[in-house]
Amino acid sequence: MIELYSFDIFDTLITRKVATPKGIFAIIKHIINTDNKYNNIPDDIKENFFEYRINSELQLRQINETELIPSDITIEEIYNRFSLNYNLPIQIADILKELETEIEIKNLIPINENIEKIEKLVNEGKRVVLISDMYLPYSVIKGVLCSFSKVFENIKIYLSSSVGYMKSKGGIYEYVHSIEKVEYSNWLHIGDNIKSDYDVPLKFGINTQLYNYVEFKEYEKYALDKYANNVFVQLTIGCAKNVRLLSKNRNEKFQLGVSLAGVFFYPYIKWVLEQSDKNNINCLYFIARDGYILKEIADIIIKDDYPQITTEYLYGSRKAWRTTFDINDIELRKQFVISLLWTHQKIDSVCNLNKKDFLKILPSKFHNYTKGFGPTKLAKFRELLINSDEFFKLLLQNNSDKKLLVLKYLKQEITKNIEKNIAFVDLDGSGFSQNCMSKIVRSFYDKNLISYYMFSTTALFHPVNIHSKYFSSLKKPLIGNIVELFTRAPHGQTLGYKEINEKVEPILDQFDIDVFNNWQFNEYLNGIKAYISLINKYKNEYPCISFDNQFFVNLYLNYIVENVDENTANLIGNIIHSYSGKENKEFAPKINNINALKYLFFDKIDTENIFISRMRSNSFVKSVIDYKQHHPKFRKDIINVLVNPKKKIAVITILWIKINLSNIIWKENIEI
Repeated sequence: MIELYSFDIFDTLITRKVATPKGIFAIIKHIINTDNKYNNIPDDIKENFFEYRINSELQLRQINETELIPSDITIEEIYNRFSLNYNLPIQIADILKELETEIEIKNLIPINENIEKIEKLVNEGKRVVLISDMYLPYSVIKGVLCSFSKVFENIKIYLSSSVGYMKSKGGIYEYVHSIEKVEYSNWLHIGDNIKSDYDVPLKFGINTQLYNYVEFKEYEKYALDKYANNVFVQLTIGCAKNVRLLSKNRNEKFQLGVSLAGVFFYPYIKWVLEQSDKNNINCLYFIARDGYILKEIADIIIKDDYPQITTEYLYGSRKAWRTTFDINDIELRKQFVISLLWTHQKIDSVCNLNKKDFLKILPSKFHNYTKGFGPTKLAKFRELLINSDEFFKLLLQNNSDKKLLVLKYLKQEITKNIEKNIAFVDLDGSGFSQNCMSKIVRSFYDKNLISYYMFSTTALFHPVNIHSKYFSSLKKPLIGNIVELFTRAPHGQTLGYKEINEKVEPILDQFDIDVFNNWQFNEYLNGIKAYISLINKYKNEYPCISFDNQFFVNLYLNYIVENVDENTANLIGNIIHSYSGKENKEFAPKINNINALKYLFFDKIDTENIFISRMRSNSFVKSVIDYKQHHPKFRKDIINVLVNPKKKIAVITILWIKINLSNIIWKENIEI
C-alpha cells in the first residue's frame, strides 16, 4: 500500500520556456548586452557570460565530488565562484545572481496534468512531498509552485540546495526516508529523469513511475548541439517543445507541424506583416496553393498584432496566369520564352497550342523539340520564339478567352478592396507568373503593387509592373520543391477560371481529398497553428526572437537536404506531392532492391529527392545508391567489362562485394 507519494519538480511539475536549462544563461547574456541598466558589467563578462556561468557551476560540482560525502551547491556559492574565477566584484556578481533568479521565475510554466494529479491525491487525503536537485533557494521554488496552485502551500519540499543531499547520488531519498518515517516499499516516486527519478530510487526499493517528458527531435538536437548559447534557438525550440508537451498530442504529423513547419514559416510571415505595416499595406492576397498555410499563420499573428491588416486567398498558378500577358510587352515576351525553355519539350501543352499549328510556324530543324535540344540549338530556338510575332499571335489566339476570364477574376477579387493598399504573398518563384498577373491588375488598380516571396529561385526574373520583395534565396537548385512540401493545401492546382451566374470561379485540378486527409493534413495544420499561437506570445516577452529571423530557415533547410534523419525523412518523404503531375505520388518514396539496381545500371529512379528516399530505404539500397554516387562512371565501365562473357561472374561477384563494403572503404579513403 502506498503511504507516501513524492514528485520531482523540474520537467515534472514545472518546465522552462527555453529548450534547456542553459537557455536561462543565453537570455541573461542577451539582456546584459542590450540593456543599458547593465553598462557597468565588464565587456569580458558580457561576451563570455554563458560559458563563465556554466564553468563556475561545473567547477563547484567537481570540487564537491572530491568530498567524502558529496553535497549539492547553491546559487550563492555558484556566483561566489564566478566572482573568484573572473575577478568580478561581488556586488556585480550579486546583480547577476538576482537577474538569474528573476529570469528563472519569469521563465517557468506549469505542467498542469501532474499538478492536477497532486491536487487529486491531496483531496483524497494522501501524503505528498516534492523532491528536487536544484541550486535555487527554497523560497523561490515554493513561491513559483504556489503561484500555480494553492495545493503546494501545505506540501513539504525537499531541495538538494537546502538539505545538502542529491537525488542523483541517492542521499536525498535516504534523508526523506528518515524524516517521513515510511518504508521504501510503501513509497511511490514520480519524475522525468531516467537516472535520478527512476534507477536510483529503484535501488532503494522505492516504487517508481517515469513521467514521459517530451523528447527533442533530431533536427532540434542538431540545432542545440551547435547553438545552445543562442537565445533565439533556446526560445524557439523551447516553444516547440512546450507545445508538444502541454498539448499531449503525440500525433507525428501534429508534431511535424509544431517543431519544423511552424518554426520554418513563422519568421517569414512575421517579416511580411512587419514590412506591410511599414509600407501601409492593409490587405494581403495569399496566392494558392502555397499561400493556404501561410494565410492561416498570418491570421493568427494579425489577430494579436496587426488588426488593421486583412487577408484574402487568391486562386492562381503559373498555369493559369503565364499565357495571359500582353504580347507587345517585350520584357514579358523574353521572360515567357525563357521560362518555357526550362521544359521546352512540352511547349505546345503548356501554351495550350495545337501541335500541328505550332509546327507550321517553326523551321523544320526545330520540329523535334519534344525530344529536347542541346545548349546551342536551345539558344537559337529561344531567339526564334522571342522574335516570332507568329508564335505570340498564335498564343494570343488560343488563350484570348482564358485571358478575359483571368481579368474578370482578378478584377472581381481585388476591386472589393480597391480602396486599400494591397500586396501579394507567395512562397517561392522566379517572379514571372506575378509579372504576368500584375500587368493585368494594372489595368484597373492604379496604386503601387508589392509582392512578397519567402524564397527566390536560382532562376530569377526582373520584376515588371510590381515591386518584388524576397525574404531569402534558395542557393541550390530544386530545393524549392522541398519547401513547397510544407505548404500543402486541400485543393488541386488552379488550371483556369469559369463564369457561373456572373461570378468567376477557379477551375481546380483533380484532387484526391481522401489521400490528402489520410496523410492527416488537419493534424499537421493544427500543429503549425498551435506553435504560431505560442511563439507569438513569447515574442512580446522576448523581443530578441525577431532578431535572428532567418536563422532556422537556413539551419533546418540545410539539415533536410544534407543531414536528415530516418524518422524525419519518412515524414517528409511520404507527403503526397504533385510536382510531377501525379497527385497521389509520394515525394520521396522508399526504394526497393530492384529499383536500386535499375538506378545503378540505367540511371533511372522514381523519386523527387534521392537523398530522402535513400534515408527511408534498407541498408542494401543505401549501399547501392552510395556506390553509384561515388562511382558516376560505373555504368560505362561495367558494360565494357561485361562484353567479355568469361568475366561476367567475376564482375558480378566483385560488384556485390564493392557495394556491401563501400561504406567502410570510403570512410578509410581506400580506392578499389
